[in-house]
Amino acid sequence: MNNQELTSTLKNCLSELMKVNNSNEFKRIEQSRYFSTTNDVFLGDAINTINEVLEGIRGVEVCQSQRSIY
Repeated sequence: MNNQELTSTLKNCLSELMKVNNSNEFKRIEQSRYFSTTNDVFLGDAINTINEVLEGIRGVEVCQSQRSIY
């Protein structure tokens, strides 16, 4: 898998997670007193993590493109 494929896959995952996170049904489930996660990780954490990984990939791409210019 190359950088473009990785980025595309992560962006698709991010898009799907954001759809779920923004849905009224998920908000209702998440607000239930019965909803919990084993280690207090929530969907927003996954969204933030994917965004950070995408930023990391972009940073590598920028550095690599600048090195090839010089």
